[in-house]
Amino acid sequence: MFPLSLNNTIFIIIFLTAVTVFTRRFIQLIGFARLGKPSKIADHIPWRLKTVGSEVFAHSKMFRDFKPGLLHFFIFYGFCIISIGTLEHIVHGIFGGSFRFLGETTYNILYFFIDLFCVLVFFSVIWAAYRRLIVKPKRLVINKHATYDALFILFLIGLLMAAQLIFEGAWINLDPESAPTLMPFGKLTGALLTSLGMQDSLETVKETAWWVHILTVLFFLCYLPYSKHLHIVTAIPNIFFKRIKNRGALYPINLEDEKVTSYGAGSVEELTWKDNFDAYVCTECGRCNEFCPTANTDKPLKPRTLIMDLRHHLVTYGEEKRKGVEHQTLLTGGAISRDVIWDCTTCGACVEACPVDIEHVDKIIDMRRNLVLMKGEMEPEVQKSMNNWESYSNPWGLPPTDRGKWMENLGVTTMAEKKDVDYLYFVGCAASFDERNQKIAKAIVKILQTAKVSFSVLGKEEKCNGETARRLGNEYLGQMLIKSNIEIFKKYNVKKIITSCPHCFNTFKNEYPDFGGNYEVIHHSLLINDLIKEKKLTLKQGANLNVTYHDACYLGRYNQIFEEPREILKSIPGLNVIEMPRNKKQGFCCGAGGGRMWAEETRGTRINVNRVEEAAATGASVVASSCPFCMIMMEDGIKNTNKEASLKPKDIAELVAESLS
Repeated sequence: MFPLSLNNTIFIIIFLTAVTVFTRRFIQLIGFARLGKPSKIADHIPWRLKTVGSEVFAHSKMFRDFKPGLLHFFIFYGFCIISIGTLEHIVHGIFGGSFRFLGETTYNILYFFIDLFCVLVFFSVIWAAYRRLIVKPKRLVINKHATYDALFILFLIGLLMAAQLIFEGAWINLDPESAPTLMPFGKLTGALLTSLGMQDSLETVKETAWWVHILTVLFFLCYLPYSKHLHIVTAIPNIFFKRIKNRGALYPINLEDEKVTSYGAGSVEELTWKDNFDAYVCTECGRCNEFCPTANTDKPLKPRTLIMDLRHHLVTYGEEKRKGVEHQTLLTGGAISRDVIWDCTTCGACVEACPVDIEHVDKIIDMRRNLVLMKGEMEPEVQKSMNNWESYSNPWGLPPTDRGKWMENLGVTTMAEKKDVDYLYFVGCAASFDERNQKIAKAIVKILQTAKVSFSVLGKEEKCNGETARRLGNEYLGQMLIKSNIEIFKKYNVKKIITSCPHCFNTFKNEYPDFGGNYEVIHHSLLINDLIKEKKLTLKQGANLNVTYHDACYLGRYNQIFEEPREILKSIPGLNVIEMPRNKKQGFCCGAGGGRMWAEETRGTRINVNRVEEAAATGASVVASSCPFCMIMMEDGIKNTNKEASLKPKDIAELVAESLS
């Protein structure tokens, strides 16, 4: 028998109280997030719905780590299905009805799945608790509070499942005619109750199980806004509203808007509402930390902690603002330390790994912008590079007239000499001024000339693409370089650009369109792969070598170019490609991105050393790359680990050029 009218009244009071507590707090939290600036992201609805379907309902990101993904899959779908039964309990508690209006067959099937998932979820909870308490994966270890919170939630979920099964068992024993027929585990529970001699108290057992289930659900509802499990409510909208713009592209600042008095984000009110909303979505799963180069080399920046600190600061800031108290702690340089802000390599591993699409990098860039543009703060060696960009249009601080010295006697023409060509080969600062990378530029020229590709370079007219200045927070300098390059490209009517640097490639392809520069951009790995497939390059047998390939973040994660460089290596006779454990989307950064190429790495251990050790462990004698910054970092890491005799860094273009017949 279900609760009597007095029970119904008590239930309604408790239910309305719980809903009020949750709703009031949730509205407060949304209000705190909305302290941020507007964010225009309600577009491309079909794409957004498809993404929700893939990432939420198909668990595409969760299944990248299969066992925990499967665990979450059972709990997620179990919760969804069992919630239908919970909703029936609530309807009955208020109105005294049930869902039998669906028809007996549908009703029986519904309870079959409720019964089945009760057991699946119950054992998933035991498995999850075992991982937390016994296995203790590194990424799950935060602090005692986080562990207790996770275990408490697991206890509540387990209690919900147990109460539902006991309710079913008592129902079957009391009224087998009205109970759904397809509840095998409910029947087992009922048999267990009978064996325990509880036949005379089944009514009490059933009513108690009903109340335990309902009160647990309502307590859970009240607890949600105060715990990481708020992601149950916030994850779907966060995934729906994820940025659609290529992750490799920064949002530009309108520097000509005279109404703007502050640049970047110094407070939560200068972040977007979506940036703030991200803080409520973090599940504290640690997947971001697992792949983050700074977290893996003992630096202050740990993406999970960044978001947790943002959440704490946002809620504290919002509470104080609501009470009319002036907030004393700043976001940038306060709640989020300067070391954390400057450590980031902008590799995007955290964003790629996050199952709920938190966008860490955008926040860090905006905080850097605030430090640089509003406070004039940056690391001393970075300031030197900024001065070099301003004076020489390159970070090396060498005169523009030196840009073309590497190509003397190679028969390469400049656009000033010959602009009627198919491609502009944008050499880039590294290949123009760094002696090691000049060898790569020469290899690319050899390949292009062998394949009879029509191209010219800019020579002394070439300037830095502006990417690194922007990622170091100097939006003004970055835009100045971008606009200067676009004018030069217009001068020569440039339509197609070859780059050997993923940073140039990403910037021209994904960021220049924001400033009116629209070009067909091709990275040398794509072009070389096409030339090989078109049989415009003939490769001869060379030495038999084991080669491992290092994915450049701005080529791989940001632009999804993973297979073409590997196809090139596999097409070279004699090369055997061995993968590092961290590869492709889960590739590990070299440490140079985000402007870190120009800053001293004084905190923790060196990122490039970590990566070189991984490459060496494969047994390969060559670590291949397709990025000039990666080349510099790999060479430096090899020297620092005394592996010059056993491991050589090579660009894929060099390996192809060496194999040309």
